[in-house]
Amino acid sequence: MNNNKTFILGLDGADWSVLKPLLEAGELPNFGRLYAGTSGPLDSTCPPLTPPGWTSSVTGRNPGKHNIFDFFSYSGKDYDLHLTNRKDRACRAIWNYVSEEGGRVLVMNVPHTYPPEKVNGYLISGFGTPEWDCAYTYPPELKKRILKEHPSFKVDMPSRLLHEGNFKAFAEQVNAHCEEQFKVFAELYRELKPHFAMFAFVEMDRLFHFFWKENMVEKKGAYSTLFRDHFVFLDKLLGEFLDSLDGNTSVMVISDHGFGEVKKDIYVNNYLRDKGYLFTREGLDAVEAGKVPAWKLAVSSFLDRLGLWKFYLKFRRAQLDKGATAGAGAESVRSATALSAVDWSRARAYFSSMSARCLRINLEGRELLGCVKKEEYAALQDALSKDLLELRDQDGTQVITRVFKPQDVYVGEHVLSASDLYLEPAAGYSFNQGFAAGVIMPSTQHGQPRSGDHRQFGIFMLQGPQIKQGFNMTAEITDVTPTMLALMGIPLSSDLDGQPLTDAMDPEFIKANPVRRYQEAPYGECPRGEEEDEEKLQERLKDLGYL
Repeated sequence: MNNNKTFILGLDGADWSVLKPLLEAGELPNFGRLYAGTSGPLDSTCPPLTPPGWTSSVTGRNPGKHNIFDFFSYSGKDYDLHLTNRKDRACRAIWNYVSEEGGRVLVMNVPHTYPPEKVNGYLISGFGTPEWDCAYTYPPELKKRILKEHPSFKVDMPSRLLHEGNFKAFAEQVNAHCEEQFKVFAELYRELKPHFAMFAFVEMDRLFHFFWKENMVEKKGAYSTLFRDHFVFLDKLLGEFLDSLDGNTSVMVISDHGFGEVKKDIYVNNYLRDKGYLFTREGLDAVEAGKVPAWKLAVSSFLDRLGLWKFYLKFRRAQLDKGATAGAGAESVRSATALSAVDWSRARAYFSSMSARCLRINLEGRELLGCVKKEEYAALQDALSKDLLELRDQDGTQVITRVFKPQDVYVGEHVLSASDLYLEPAAGYSFNQGFAAGVIMPSTQHGQPRSGDHRQFGIFMLQGPQIKQGFNMTAEITDVTPTMLALMGIPLSSDLDGQPLTDAMDPEFIKANPVRRYQEAPYGECPRGEEEDEEKLQERLKDLGYL
């Protein structure tokens, strides 16, 4: 390891369509300092989604190797969605490599880092951390210290504001939340003087989902300057921090995916039912069955305020698990709420996750009540792909532009953990969970219009003493980790999928610091702990619209 230091700043969902006009207008002078180096589009994972995107950025590997495809995984014991977390990650992250080289690291607010892991320094987990009191720091005693010095500190903003439709309160609290988080990060940075540091602002993703229309399409209304005001605020926070950095520090700004306008949602399960791939139980309204009753939401909120949520979850989990057996019958098989009306004894395929845009085939021997034989699997994949690509809106628009199998885009020993088909929507379209009154409906969330959704290409900016100025290029999200390791002179594992962005670096630096490769030792897997956090985190994902 050489004397160079690195810092990654994450901007969840940042898109050039939002940033570039502000940069060109001179409204973001501190981001502009970073933009003056090397920049360009950053190609995300397929699909472009928070858990696989951030995990690929910090591991340098595709989901087939790091094992994170979605917020959820599937157990084969039921048809429910089981939350993934950091313990599902099957390989080292960049902070593991730096720690093993003896370098100090500071990692804060990076999504999918809960529960925290041991590092040579400090780690504070990010999005995916339960809202209740839990251990979210390494070392564990760091949490007590943070709360003593910053009593109002929260890992994440209360998601219930979004679920209740209180967008005004959420928008008003965003900047204050970001300021306190970054203040804690800056204080720890000054104390630790890390060789590698990473911090992520994640709130803009939520702003983009809910306020895209006002800011990027209509450009009028009470929230029409929200994006601009938020980035200007972050720019001011960033300025003082950049001024304090060591002169040998390289800074990389990245987003896990981009963003764009969405007008309509595709209810794939409605279409599968129309085409005879999926059946609902007789006499049961699929739309009503997939709704979470208002009384349940009120009860969960009440128990949460009283601090009794954990105890309720243990009881409810035990009750639900009683139904998750093959002998229980289709009516009592545990499933995701949105799929509670499905007749699993006859369903051949189902749209399983709006976040990952994927379908699962009800395969015999793999799914609890699988009815598709293994010899039928490949033909069914092809038939589904053909039918899905034929789906049209009323005006003739093709609404699904690509259907791909996991082996088309993933490589590695964990490809079998992926779902069976992934879908790419046309511009202006997104997907929604469960069933609705029709196949294609206006895009909604919490009963209100949703106007923004993820796009394939995010952004990156790279600046530092070894970085070319005014240079543009396209990069892959897996290139982030090998690039920062190469700048620090740390050898690269031969198992990495990404490549260091040497075209963006000074040739003399590359000549003096040639990239070295090695065969790394196996990564120790951590056993999964109790799943008492799972339902609370599912509530948060519902609030944010991923369920």
